[in-house]
Amino acid sequence: MTLMVDTLILTALCACIVYAVVLHLRLRRLKDALEGLRPALEGFSAAAERTEGSVQSLRFVADHISAGARRKAGGWWTGTERGETAAEGLRHVSTVRVPAKQDLIRSFFETARRSQV
Repeated sequence: MTLMVDTLILTALCACIVYAVVLHLRLRRLKDALEGLRPALEGFSAAAERTEGSVQSLRFVADHISAGARRKAGGWWTGTERGETAAEGLRHVSTVRVPAKQDLIRSFFETARRSQV
């Protein structure tokens, strides 16, 4: 009876050791993969910080331009005060299409993949 219990315990111990070795190998592969992603994530973080700074500077410039347009006679602000619609008042203001956040993220990862290949 004790031989059977000892054999059962030994079998369970061997199974635990094998499982621990397999788990260790998988975790090592995961850690290596994450280390490989580090440059891409650091680049993404830096790009996000630059984007945030650009947005703040664009907002400052837009506020500055709109304040100047309000002061000038015939500016878009005075046009809307004369009863024009917002679209008519803004017809002389040039606009630039800003890509959506998901487009920026997708292009970042595509660029990162191309640089690694």
